[in-house]
Amino acid sequence: MVKKRPLVAHPRKYWHFLLKDQNKHKREGQNLALYSQLLLMLWVGSWHLWLSPHPHFSPLIITTLWLLPLALPLYAIGKRQVKALQYNGFLLMIYVIHGATLLLSNNEWQLAAIELILTLLCFSTQVMMIRRWHPPTQKKDKKAEIDNQR
Repeated sequence: MVKKRPLVAHPRKYWHFLLKDQNKHKREGQNLALYSQLLLMLWVGSWHLWLSPHPHFSPLIITTLWLLPLALPLYAIGKRQVKALQYNGFLLMIYVIHGATLLLSNNEWQLAAIELILTLLCFSTQVMMIRRWHPPTQKKDKKAEIDNQR
């Protein structure tokens, strides 16, 4: 007995990319934001503890003061709290200013360049994550609504 082939191929075989979990992209963005935040924390901690400790103050205290603002939004990234991530963007600007200032004025410009790159990576991944969770809404034009009502 000969098996009859179906006329239409199974949709999972050819269109499996349409059937994927839509939340997978949100989780990937969340993981990328979390990993970039942790990588920035690792870099700042190693910079201020081992690579170039402060000559006049305790490296442990300086490192703690630099890492505390980076550690605060880790819970928010895991729980998808958008407001906390938006405030984290403002906190990350401190590290952008720090990296840009040292990049232009200090002999530690290589360390500052890496900090600046990691900070911008962290900022951009968190902005992309927020945009995926809350896509921008279309503002209605009031003038167009009035014209349509007439």
